[in-house]
Amino acid sequence: MREEIEVAVEFVCVELPGAIVADRCGVRLGIQEGKAVVQDVSGDTEEVTFRFSLRVREHPRTGQPNFLGSFAQGTPGERFVYLCWGERTDGEWDGFRRAKIPLKSLTWAQIDRTATTGLPLRATIRATDMKGRPATASLGPNQVRWG
Repeated sequence: MREEIEVAVEFVCVELPGAIVADRCGVRLGIQEGKAVVQDVSGDTEEVTFRFSLRVREHPRTGQPNFLGSFAQGTPGERFVYLCWGERTDGEWDGFRRAKIPLKSLTWAQIDRTATTGLPLRATIRATDMKGRPATASLGPNQVRWG
């Protein structure tokens, strides 16, 4: 069994859809930590980088990486991180959509390289869908590029 390690992660979000989406005029993008949305920025931002850390341990049955921590969501075999779309009024978050960034494609080789070099696991995320709206649902390889 591998020892649990902590790794830095960066989500570089590009192509945000703007602050006006449908009937919403103060759209923001943030990352979910536990039940709270943090680090949120205006949808007008050209590019944003969310920085956070995850703990990784070996799944006892599969041997695959099991991501843990306040940013990790889902079951051990299907971990992901949420990016959240919403508005902030008087400091309160009013969310209307979320995007899942799956972690299951990450390999031990990538994790070991991060642990050795100290460089973060980095994903570039296209934050709009094909129609220019906020990217939502489970994002696939055409919208999330690790490396």
